[in-house]
Amino acid sequence: MNKMGFQILLLFVGLGVCTNYIGLEDVATGTDVFVGIPYAQPPVGALRLQPPLPISDDLGDLNVSSLTSNRCYELNQSLASISAGSEDCLTLDIVRPSRGSVVNARRDNKLPVYVFIHGGNFNDGDKSDYDGRDLVKTSVQLSAPFIYVSINYRLSFLGFPSGNQFTYHHNLGLLDQYLALQWVQEEIQWFGGNPTKIVIGGHSAGANSVAYQMMAYGAKTKGLFHGAILQSGSATALSAIQHAQNSTWQKSSSDIATAVGCNVPSDILPCLQSVPIDSLITAYTTVFTNSGFHSPISMYSPVPDANFMESWPSDLMNDGVFAKVPTIVGTTTNELVERISISNSIGSDAAVLQATEPNFPLVPNNTLQELLSYYPVTSYPNIGPPLSGAQWSRAVAIENDVEMFCPANTQAVQVSAVAPVWKFRWNSVLQSLSLPQWVGVPHSSELYYLFPYKAEDMTGHSSADLGLMLNFQRHIIGFITNLDPNSLPALQTTPSVHWSRFNNNTQSRLVYQRPDASGKGLHAEQDNVNQASCDFINSNNIQFS
Repeated sequence: MNKMGFQILLLFVGLGVCTNYIGLEDVATGTDVFVGIPYAQPPVGALRLQPPLPISDDLGDLNVSSLTSNRCYELNQSLASISAGSEDCLTLDIVRPSRGSVVNARRDNKLPVYVFIHGGNFNDGDKSDYDGRDLVKTSVQLSAPFIYVSINYRLSFLGFPSGNQFTYHHNLGLLDQYLALQWVQEEIQWFGGNPTKIVIGGHSAGANSVAYQMMAYGAKTKGLFHGAILQSGSATALSAIQHAQNSTWQKSSSDIATAVGCNVPSDILPCLQSVPIDSLITAYTTVFTNSGFHSPISMYSPVPDANFMESWPSDLMNDGVFAKVPTIVGTTTNELVERISISNSIGSDAAVLQATEPNFPLVPNNTLQELLSYYPVTSYPNIGPPLSGAQWSRAVAIENDVEMFCPANTQAVQVSAVAPVWKFRWNSVLQSLSLPQWVGVPHSSELYYLFPYKAEDMTGHSSADLGLMLNFQRHIIGFITNLDPNSLPALQTTPSVHWSRFNNNTQSRLVYQRPDASGKGLHAEQDNVNQASCDFINSNNIQFS
């Protein structure tokens, strides 16, 4: 973040708590930045592995202008290691237009609010990974200013413990998110936000989280939000949802407790709350490393708990138990292509199963065998990495349909029956990035355009990329401020295309791409989802979740 600016003072009085927040004015982007605002009591000691509690004490003068704050402990998937972090991490960041940047704005105007939930397989990531200053700056240029909020939530075992030992203590990370949304609804007015105009959004596991918040407590969302944006995630995507008492998870929880000397069943929770955090981290990292699972999401992730998540997400969606709010759903063209190994040639059905099984290890083998029949190898060209063969492309298609494309399409179909839905496919990567051609447009590609600071800003990138960025930001800002992505005019000379609503009959979606060799850029298309495969996946949804 740009560290040039002036400190600003904001007096906050709410819920009986009085706090003076000292933030930072970023002159370069015309924004006020508040970093690391606590929204819950620190989940330490007796509050470890417990549902979050709201703050009840005055915080006095709180300096939230340092531009850094505690990350929650993360379990790195590739390294099977814990990144530096803290248990005291339940904080949020706020970026708002500075008063001088909002032309003709009355001081009592209340701005729309966008709350963004980061991804990371429920095991890593942080609110600071997504810098909202440029998006807020663009909103002012479009005369549609809004306030951006990003939140932290507990991750890995600390946020998603499972097993009989933790009955009533599941889904803690999702409960953190819910409390953060309550905090925003109740207190954003003090920052100039409108609590009746809140949109929530997220990417990957953050988008899954948005879908879960739409179903929270039987869809009793209490007006916490009024629109939703799901980027590369949905109610049944990217998760390893299982019964909390799944035998594998039960064993892992027992192994963690044993590793730190908490062996008395009736005393496990108090014991785990008292052990040094470093010992607990070592225990749950080691248990994952020894589990044989490819990803920690296969051990530490949301579960149906008959409370926050009343049933399986697929059942709740089928029954219409979700918030009926305007929604955007989107994926990239090649999404999870990089999950399929290129180190070995994939030349048979058995090799395809071997390549895909690590990403959904709890699905029965006979179900995976039947799934292969929906993907005849003759349908797939040899367009992958060298020596990969058509079977590699087949494995990628299966991976994407199971975890991304089919769940996203199902989400769009179900929500569009009761609320407006817009769907998109992202089909460009920054021209400055050097990716092999066979990778295509992988997971997260659109984030570089929505949050330019993630790409070290867009300086030096092509005019085509800049135009694509402005169109995407314009659509997202239009949705945040008016619940309609078409509501704002195009900036500069960027081409404008009307984004038609999605419905089950037309399956229309907008494709974001730079102009290709024929000059075809931003355009509409019909979703080409593999419906037969999706029907099979949906009919076995609990196994694939």
